[in-house]
Amino acid sequence: MLTRARAVLGSLHAAFRSRTDLHPLLPALVAASFVMLFALDPFGIGAASHARSEQATLRVVAPFYDPSNQVTVILIDDDFVRSRGMGWPLRYADQGRLMRTILSVKPTVLLIDLVYPHKHGATDDVQQLLTPIANSKTPVIFTAMALEPAALPATYRFCSEKLSDAPSGGLMDKESMRADLYEDLLKKHRLAYIRWSGCGNRYPLVLGGDSKTVTPAFAAFRAYCESHSGSTSCKDSPPATHTEDYLQPMIVRSGAFPPKLQDYAYGEKACQKPADAQGNVPSMRTWRVAFQQLTLGLFKDLRAERDNEVSLPCPAVTVVPLSVLEKAPRKDWATLLEGKAVLIGAHISGIPDLVESQVHGLIPGVVLHAMALDNLLSLGSGYLADRHETLQQILAGLLVAVFAYMFPFVVRLLEHPRLKTILAAAGFAVWVVLAATYLSLNHWLVALAALGIGVAFDLTKPTTSAGYLLAVIIAGVGSLFSLSQGWPPGNWVGLVIIAFTHTIKPYYFGEERKHFPHRASVLRSLFKIRGSS
Repeated sequence: MLTRARAVLGSLHAAFRSRTDLHPLLPALVAASFVMLFALDPFGIGAASHARSEQATLRVVAPFYDPSNQVTVILIDDDFVRSRGMGWPLRYADQGRLMRTILSVKPTVLLIDLVYPHKHGATDDVQQLLTPIANSKTPVIFTAMALEPAALPATYRFCSEKLSDAPSGGLMDKESMRADLYEDLLKKHRLAYIRWSGCGNRYPLVLGGDSKTVTPAFAAFRAYCESHSGSTSCKDSPPATHTEDYLQPMIVRSGAFPPKLQDYAYGEKACQKPADAQGNVPSMRTWRVAFQQLTLGLFKDLRAERDNEVSLPCPAVTVVPLSVLEKAPRKDWATLLEGKAVLIGAHISGIPDLVESQVHGLIPGVVLHAMALDNLLSLGSGYLADRHETLQQILAGLLVAVFAYMFPFVVRLLEHPRLKTILAAAGFAVWVVLAATYLSLNHWLVALAALGIGVAFDLTKPTTSAGYLLAVIIAGVGSLFSLSQGWPPGNWVGLVIIAFTHTIKPYYFGEERKHFPHRASVLRSLFKIRGSS
């Protein structure tokens, strides 16, 4: 690989020397400066633009995510607690009856995302929770809080990328679960850990590199695969025997279309339009939503939009409030739960358990576990993660170096009069299309801003928009390639900063005086505007 890279750089170096009057070391120095600048990341600008690029890319590709349709979330909600005259947290006896009812429908795995630090009443006993599920053949997973980092060894890392054989015993925060319950659970049921840290916005699967200390999504995935060993996602890299394939923390991908199964549980304005009963979405709608996310997301965070078709508030896993589910007929219970991975969590007013999704905004914590589990069921060990970071950095550096040597030839090509006219028209058309898109959604101010930007670019540097549109397309293709390899998307929002400086620099430090309006301006040609120099 290095030999080929040297050969490519050598040929570029020779061509550069023969066709330009610049010193051949200049592009190498410029490329090295950019690489070092990216590495130093002054003021965190690179990290911020990278995070924004990642969020934007995940929103754009959300319509193309293919969910497993094997995950159902049951949310204990205010209406259920109020209608039953119960307090919160629910008594063990009430929880035991709820679990027994759900297990009678025969889900593949049941995960309980609740915490049990103390008695739920003077007469409440843990056996009232455990007895109803004691003879269940369905694996039941309970969650417990992990210790705070300050209470762990200084060398411990929740998101370790190395498999560890050393037992990490003592990871559980003993205040998050009663001792008698913990002892009983270990005899028959399983534990998964929540409240990790040091992982950024990534979702870890194996904590501390220990296969015995796992998070809810991976615990449920492992249990699911034990029952469905023929599943493609389980067959290629079984989690029980290939834990090393799941050490990288996950970048949770989201789907843009909620399941049809949950449609009856919500009003028309609660979610975006769902997929059909078979989980299919017309390709025209898929591309339309992706286009909306790309164009509208250029100027604002769409998660705060009022239009559900734009904000995408509901994920691609089934989420049903318990107050609605309890009134549903038995056949609906079977459709929603039988053979599925079922997660029980809570969404109670005044007791927030909300986390931030890069696509859907604030969601209950149990829904994030469900989304991560769905990623594992859909993508297996090929889930999205920060893999091969060193290789990615090397490739990025090589691309910068190659581009630095090719840039003079690209500039010479772009200076051709006919091509400049075509690029100017294309660049202006891009901003007109953006303005029309915003206008169709009644975003008048943003539409005017887009049109104003288009006019400004056309009058000053008309080919810039088309050039950077091409750069964004190339970066987008690179991001899609990264996604197909299970890598995070690249940083393309930073191109905006480069575009701005590239546009205004010649007007202050140009070698020759620039004309205004620019001679290639579309508006100058249409309205016969006389320029000045």
